[in-house]
Amino acid sequence: PIDGSLVELRVWRVLCGAGGNARLSEYVWKGIGLVVFQTLSGASAVMLYSTAILYDTAHDKHPSTPVVGAVIINSVHFLVTFVGWFVSDSWSRRLLLVVGFGVMTASLVSVTAALFAMSPSYLRDYVIVGLLSVFLGGYAFGPGIASHTVLSEMLPTRIRMRGMAIYMVISFSLMLLLALTTLSIAAAISGKAGSTPAASGYAVLFAFFAFFAAVGTIFSYFHP
Repeated sequence: PIDGSLVELRVWRVLCGAGGNARLSEYVWKGIGLVVFQTLSGASAVMLYSTAILYDTAHDKHPSTPVVGAVIINSVHFLVTFVGWFVSDSWSRRLLLVVGFGVMTASLVSVTAALFAMSPSYLRDYVIVGLLSVFLGGYAFGPGIASHTVLSEMLPTRIRMRGMAIYMVISFSLMLLLALTTLSIAAAISGKAGSTPAASGYAVLFAFFAFFAAVGTIFSYFHP
């Protein structure tokens, strides 16, 4: 009989690149990079806190306004997911990732500029909703569709389960971190720690997300 613990140990050694498996280890680290850039580009934070973001940055403080905006943003995310599914068999994984990350980067940079440059107004409210819709649309079209497929295809069958376990632990840990800190960080940046964040706090936060989306674009072009 085969000792299961020895088999398990050998699988983890392969994942770590031991025993002449440096190529597999390289794929594992590429997968970790993709997970980090995808998660820290902020899509989960925008989906979770879209109502709070729109209310805190809005000119119109009517309670229903951010709710309507959040419905629009997340509806775009939902609908564009089907577009990504439709083209996923005809477009390469790399192209999906590069286009998705690229759209996310452009929209995040534009949101940052709008929050810094535009004074509070109805126009800025509409612009923010539109740009965040484009951002989540880019995520749904690219990383949201292609990343998990790429991650599973990188690894051979015998180590795929463990590799995906590593990726998911990292991904959910980072999403939990964003969920716990997004609003607090935005408030601290805007000088309102413990209070409602100002537009400037969100602008810096979106610039942070844009950096990782931009790195994700470059990474996806050269690596997966």
